[in-house]
Amino acid sequence: MGMKKMKNIPFRLNILYVKTRFKNKILEHKLVLGISIVITLFFIIKIKKISVTFYLQQLLSNSNNTYYDPFVSTIIGAFVGGVFTLLGSYLATKNNIRLQANIRQSRIIFAPIFDEIVQNKKRLEENPFPLYELIKEKSMPTHIFYDAWNRISNDYRRFEVNYGLKIYMDLLSSSILNYQKIVTNFVNNSHHDLGKILMNYGFITEENIDRSNFVEIIFSEIMTSENSDYLQSHSFSTEKIDFEQAHHDLRKKIKEIDGYNKLCIAQKEWHNVQLFGEKYVGELLKNINLRQVK
Repeated sequence: MGMKKMKNIPFRLNILYVKTRFKNKILEHKLVLGISIVITLFFIIKIKKISVTFYLQQLLSNSNNTYYDPFVSTIIGAFVGGVFTLLGSYLATKNNIRLQANIRQSRIIFAPIFDEIVQNKKRLEENPFPLYELIKEKSMPTHIFYDAWNRISNDYRRFEVNYGLKIYMDLLSSSILNYQKIVTNFVNNSHHDLGKILMNYGFITEENIDRSNFVEIIFSEIMTSENSDYLQSHSFSTEKIDFEQAHHDLRKKIKEIDGYNKLCIAQKEWHNVQLFGEKYVGELLKNINLRQVK
């Protein structure tokens, strides 16, 4: 996937995503980059005909030439070599500790959130306009739910959360709550009008127009379906019903109700944030996995 900026995603979060993706590209091609750097340095040294030892000797044997001893040069070389060895060992140990911490972070934070995002992506394809509460504990296997971040942000793991991940999860939560508020108001406002159409086609009785939950049951299909199959699957009437016309009337009416465009925008924003999360959290996991490869 490209690196172009996604709509509704804060600039700084896009920058963090691009930065993580760039790091992963370097890690994926680190062998090629390493060989290229070594070859480049070799030719630079070859062309200029210099070496560390030669440079130190020139430094010690200056124009005054008052004091130069090969033994001292050897001692300095050994000292410098020892310093670099200790520095390399320190950096290797530090990187290993950091890597182990990142692996733990990946297992207890990134992985649960990523798995939940991927599962919800599949469920959103089946039910793009859910009406139930989304940020909660899992209730039904087929429901879309966001519980991982609640659990993580309310226990010890909140102190280990990646800065970029916190920004993303706050954005996701905000987009979900905004969608839930808008869709709840819209369904309440449209319930009676849609119920009258369903009554005209024999799906519900007149006395149940405002009490039946049939509008809520088929709401997502009304918003997204291209045909009337969903109506046929919910019909128990023995009378002949023009399902296609019923679907057409429901679609026409729902687009006329105040707040329709606002609902579509809120749903699209939530879905965009959801899609971005799959990419961003996926890159965070990939970064840690690549650094485990020796």
